[in-house]
Order: sequence, then structure tokens, then C-alpha cells
Amino acid sequence: MIRLFGRSAGSSAAAGYVKKLIRDGNDKAAGTAYGITEYEEAKSAAVGELDRLFEKALMEAGVNAARIFEARKMLLEDKGLDQSIRDLILLQHFSVYDAVCKVCDGEAEKLENSGSELIAARAEDIREIRDLLTGAQAPELNGFQDDTVLCADMLTAAEILELDPKKVKGIVCARGSELSHAAILAADLGIASVWGCGDELMESAEDGMRIALDTVSGEVFVGLDEESAAGFIRSRNRKELPNKYKKAGVKLFANIDKASDVIRLMGTDAAGVGLFRSEYLYMGRTDAPNEEEQFLEYKKAVQLMKPLPVTVRTADLGGDKLPAYMEDKGLRGLALSISERELFKAQLRAIYRAAKFGNIKLMFPMVKNAEEFEKALEICKEVRNELKSRAAVPIGVMIETKAAAEDSLELSKRADFISIGTNDLYAEVLGMDKRDESIADETEAREEVLKLTEKSINNGHEGGAYVVICGRLAENAAFADKFIAMGADGVSLPAALLG
Repeated sequence: MIRLFGRSAGSSAAAGYVKKLIRDGNDKAAGTAYGITEYEEAKSAAVGELDRLFEKALMEAGVNAARIFEARKMLLEDKGLDQSIRDLILLQHFSVYDAVCKVCDGEAEKLENSGSELIAARAEDIREIRDLLTGAQAPELNGFQDDTVLCADMLTAAEILELDPKKVKGIVCARGSELSHAAILAADLGIASVWGCGDELMESAEDGMRIALDTVSGEVFVGLDEESAAGFIRSRNRKELPNKYKKAGVKLFANIDKASDVIRLMGTDAAGVGLFRSEYLYMGRTDAPNEEEQFLEYKKAVQLMKPLPVTVRTADLGGDKLPAYMEDKGLRGLALSISERELFKAQLRAIYRAAKFGNIKLMFPMVKNAEEFEKALEICKEVRNELKSRAAVPIGVMIETKAAAEDSLELSKRADFISIGTNDLYAEVLGMDKRDESIADETEAREEVLKLTEKSINNGHEGGAYVVICGRLAENAAFADKFIAMGADGVSLPAALLG
């Protein structure tokens, strides 16, 4: 048996049989096309493929996964990247293949040398754009047997999306990062993964071998016997993270993207839905959902979850989640909703109407401060008056910015509950939200996020609000003890961790 170490931020374990994915070089397209017309054709084909991946991700893994491919589409349209490729084709007479490879590989190398692990993990995004534009052939990713653990030098997000989670129980890669979009997508699909195990992985693993991986410790065991593999799963796959929170009295809530996801929570320890990402209803379509469509979706969710609560977050749109039918106003979350008043009111009416059929809560995303929250509350009051609604719907805010964390006492005095979104908070602290050239150190950024989280929890309790933690840090076993010690009342986790 060989023991390897990689990186992962999960909280599960898996065991199965090795299936090696070996790239023989034939998956890389040879470049013979020259000219801007050929480049435009390649770009159009790449856009079409990203649209397909977006729709597939939306249906199979949820809106967060779909955002990965929406972001790739934005990257494909990046003016700097596009112009650099055009210049090589027009001015230096490069082939499309050579121009795309030179520009994309150069940008990927810059990201890898940025000094930031999170930024370096995005190098694979650029390489996926390269492969789309050059027509690189994807490897065969179907026909795997049950309990497969796929071993590869590296897997992309697009490749992982093609996997069948019922067959593929785990992924182990010699390269890559747990911070990559590929790793995030694997987690969303419920596939355990460990990354960056080194060259020894492909040297030691052979098809059919028993292999086990622990996504808490990052350990990988290659060449176990059947008895050892079974014992490994019994000893490690005990839902350590949910149990840790549960034993400490922290309530477990689930994140969902659509009403039908509630079915996955039946028979679990979920105390309700802590985050219904309603933007799922707005994405991947040519027009906004109407009030009746939304009402039926929210009604279905609360009826399935009854009597437990369903917390509907109003559409967190803007930035890389801007539907084609909406104007880019440079706003996001609650600010964008307030600016799109009629669209916002339609969603609020649907939520208040659904309140008659179960336990529903309302939550606003990306709230900047108490003043902005007050504006939203006024619109809620207006909607209730129009509906003549007496439904007592608790209203909460998401704290996802430094400004909101600083104003968390005033927010908690007005809100029934607060939810601390560690993903966007971490991105802002790190500098990712504004693509800052001076990216912060990851360790320092995480410490700053923890300080802002603790401040928000303390202020929340002082203001009389219930406090829930959500996002990747809440899903990381290494941070669970910290959130417990801070006094978090609840955590909202992916449904796959509770099921």
C-alpha cells in the first residue's frame, strides 16, 4: 500500500477502484487555420460549448456550478485577451492555434506566478479557454464501472461536469488545487476529490487497484485490500463535520437551488433550508420569471419542508451573474434589486404569497449597510399593503462585505437574523472582487475573515438576531471549531453533506 498526501477542503471519504486517465497528446488539436475569420469561427464554437455547459451545470449541479461556465464566457470575451490574440494573427501572421496558445499559456503562467494560491488556481480557467478555442478533444469520460475513483494528472471543470456521480465516487489528481473551479464543481456534484498529490500518483496507481481518499486530511491510500478499504470507509466516512456542529448545539441548515432539492433533505438532520438561491429562476433564460412562476416554486419548497423553515434569498444578480435580459448597472445583490423595483416587487409578492402555505423566511444578499436595508424594508411594506398580507415573514440580511460586517450591529437591530456569507467576504478581503494587483496573503485573508465573522456574530447577538454561517469556510472541517467557539447559532451547508 502507498500513502500519498494532497490537498482538499472537504469533509468526506470515498473508496473505489482506480481508473487512470492518461492523455496521449492526441487530445490537443494541431493548428492549421490562419486568419481572423477562422478565429471568429473558433470563438463562436467556444461560446456555443460554454452555453451547453452552463445549461448542463445549472440542471445537474445548481446555479453556483453554472456560474463557473458563465465566468468562462466572460473570460472568453475579455477585451485584453481577445485583442492580444488578434494582434498575433493580424500583425505577426500566427496561426489561430499558435496565437491562442501563446496568449493563453502566457496569461496562465502569470497567474501561477502571482504568489497567491487562489489566483494560481485560476490558471486552469485560462487553459480551458485555450482548449475550447483550439478545438482540443476531450477524453472519453463515460462507461465507468460502479465505485470508480478517477486518477489523472489533472481534470478540468468541463471534464468533471461530464462525469456520472453515481459511478465516479472520487477524483485524485497529481496536479491542481482544492481552490480551483474544478474542485468546487466536484464538491457540488458530491464527488470526493484530492488534488496535488504529485507524480507518484500516476506512477503507483494502476487500473483496478483499490484506492481510498480522505477529503479532510488529504490522504490517499493506493493498493488497499478489500477489507482495509471497507474499514477505511467505516472509520472515516461518518459525516464528521455535520456531527461536530450538531454535538455543539449548532443547527444544521441546507443550501438549495430549486424546490425539488428539498426532497434530498428528507430523513436528514436538516433544521430547514438556510439558503434557497433564487437566482436559479432567473439564469439561463431570455426573460425574467413572472410572479406566478416564482410563487409556485416557493410554494412547492415550503410545502415539502413544512413545518421547517425555507429561507429564500432574493436574487443575487449582477457581476458574473447578470442575465442577458438585464442592463449592466454595475450593481449587485440588493442594490440591483432596489434599482429594478418592479422585478424586485414581483419576487417579494411571490414570497409573501407562498408564506400562507408553510414556514418561509426572506433574506437579502450583498447588503451594504443599515440604510440600504431600510430601503428594502420599505418596499416589503409596500408589497404587503398591496397584497393586504398579514403574513409574518422573518427578514434577514447576508453579511458578505467588510462594510456590512462593520455595520452589523445596526443591521442586526433591524433584521430578524443574519447570515454570514464567507465566500464573498473572503473574496473581498483577498482583493479578488476588484481584481486587485496586490492580492492579499491567503492566511492573512482568512484570519481577517474570521475577525469580521466574530465581530458580526457578537454584534448580531447584541442586536437580538439569530446568526448563521454559510460558504466554503463553513464547509471546511478546519474552521468548524472556530465558528462553534464564536457562538454561531447555525450553519448552512450543501445538501450533499447532510444527506
